[in-house]
Amino acid sequence: MADVVFQSVEDFFNWKLNIGDVKTKKSVEEYNREKTDELKWTENGNNYKKTDVLYSFLLIYQLGLKVTNKEAYIEIYNQEKSKTPKKRLSPNSPAFLHTCSQASEYKEFNESKELTEYLKVYFSIGNVIPIWPGGNAARGSMGLYDIPEIFFNIYSDWTKRLMELYPNACLDAINSPNFIVKRNSENGYIIKGYKDIFETKKQFESAVTANKQAYYDYLIRRCSVIKSREEALS
Repeated sequence: MADVVFQSVEDFFNWKLNIGDVKTKKSVEEYNREKTDELKWTENGNNYKKTDVLYSFLLIYQLGLKVTNKEAYIEIYNQEKSKTPKKRLSPNSPAFLHTCSQASEYKEFNESKELTEYLKVYFSIGNVIPIWPGGNAARGSMGLYDIPEIFFNIYSDWTKRLMELYPNACLDAINSPNFIVKRNSENGYIIKGYKDIFETKKQFESAVTANKQAYYDYLIRRCSVIKSREEALS
């Protein structure tokens, strides 16, 4: 387990925006540099562009804001936009999403077990992967909420080659259009399957918009994949 553990959404934004006393100012990739060097995912120990965060937080958090309370999200955006020069505001900016996170309408979402458990493993080696040159920039520019499963399905040939080059990267779990999640219930556990949810961005959006539990189940999946990869890589 990483020494840097986010206990809350506020902890994440304090780190991202460098507010107050944070445990590290390093990126997740830099923080795990020693381990990725050992795994030979980097060149001469200094090429961070060959590694990437598997499950980034900001864009999936933004989606969660919309899924759990779209009306509040739109209202906050319009309020903040009216305060900016020429009324321009990026809805993806960390500062704006931090403002959203402080709204009372999102208290329950911020404190949800699924979100907080995912944040606790954010700095884990299980949340770092090797990537082909330019792959990390491409992920951020494709408007896919930085969901790696969709990205890797789109670039299936590149992904196959990546898995061949780095067989020790434990990438099998993210190279599938489906997932099954096991979650707690009052009567034990519920096993839920999602077929073809990662085929396209539209399919994923439709699933989580129609049923917000699908969004929370995806967070459970993220946490599970990170933990299983951490165990395997360690």
